[in-house]
Amino acid sequence: MSTAMTTLTSPKGKPLTLVGDARVSPNSVYPRVEPPYGDELGSVLEMSDYELAEALRPVIFNDGKEYTTDAPNTSFVELLRADRDRRTSSYTALPRSESEHIDAKSLHALSGIIGTDNRVVRRDNTVYPMSTVTYLALPGGGYAGSGTMVGPSTAVTAAHVVHNGTNWLPFASFAPGTDRQDPTPMPFGSHGGYNVTVPGGWVNNAGGDARFDYAVIEFSGYGDFPGRASGWKGLWVAPDNVVTGNRMYLYGHPSDKAQPQIWGNEGNGLLNGQYINFFMDAWYGDSGSGLYVYDTDGWPYVVGVLRGAAGAIGDNSKPNFGRRMTRDVFDFIVEYSAL
Repeated sequence: MSTAMTTLTSPKGKPLTLVGDARVSPNSVYPRVEPPYGDELGSVLEMSDYELAEALRPVIFNDGKEYTTDAPNTSFVELLRADRDRRTSSYTALPRSESEHIDAKSLHALSGIIGTDNRVVRRDNTVYPMSTVTYLALPGGGYAGSGTMVGPSTAVTAAHVVHNGTNWLPFASFAPGTDRQDPTPMPFGSHGGYNVTVPGGWVNNAGGDARFDYAVIEFSGYGDFPGRASGWKGLWVAPDNVVTGNRMYLYGHPSDKAQPQIWGNEGNGLLNGQYINFFMDAWYGDSGSGLYVYDTDGWPYVVGVLRGAAGAIGDNSKPNFGRRMTRDVFDFIVEYSAL
């Protein structure tokens, strides 16, 4: 039986209030995720302060209970509107992949073509940065999607991987750097104690608003720090020229490949407002994977989160798409994590 408290504090020490028992869907089905359209193409920064504060009001799963804040946080929105550099650090104590060391090639855009499967398997799962790619294993078998370690105790994924817009999806364990063919398939362990937070805008729109399709996972409340072993990528609200001009990488756990094992490819990003379009191949199960680039400091940074694959919903002539790491996404992740 759950012993959840009627009050809880966020990793930043802010008070949270119990809503009630979390409603959990009886099964996990890969959602059909469409490309953004209509209001979803409008910038969230065009909302009024109150509308945006309501949309970014957290909905938090903790120990079978759901929590939120007493009221929308308009002061958070005021800080969000400030134009400033937004970046967190990357880190690893592991060996680093030779194929991704910073050089002219890593900073040059490379086109990918949907139609031919350009994905490759990455068996260097205990080498950074593949070690940061996470597998969301379900207790009854199978898995929910992919994610990325972005701090010692913090991971990011897509909201639709953990919540269908009405109910929470079955609770998954996070395992960084997995490979089913290794003697130890989960070399950095499988971590099942965490808080998961999605924006209220995702729930309020029954899972239909692509602007809020992101989630932050925080393990520190359970004394767990998986990123200390796996390493982590930084987050970056990168300039337009970096998103479109630097080589972009996408690695996750596609369901058309035997899992757990890391598959992916690389290419270039195309700007679509607060989204990133791309012609890198992706499939169900890749949802929640980090879209990342290298900066001139030689470190990888997550600049977006994979939302969906056009080919997976029947049209492989159109680009795949992810939510760009804009200031609202960045500030939300930092606010409700230990970053």
